Amino acid sequence: MHHLRAPGVFKRMGTVSILEVLDLHTVKIIAQVHDRHRSREFIKLLEEFIP
Repeated sequence: MHHLRAPGVFKRMGTVSILEVLDLHTVKIIAQVHDRHRSREFIKLLEEFIP
């Protein structure tokens, strides 16, 4: 039996990605919420964390 596959575009149904960084020196947490989960979002978070 073959399962039907979803079309090429995958729609996330209300799911968001939460990325967080913890600075152990200052105990500061930087968090961001994004609609997508790609390396761009992670790099953006790191750029905010590292001046």
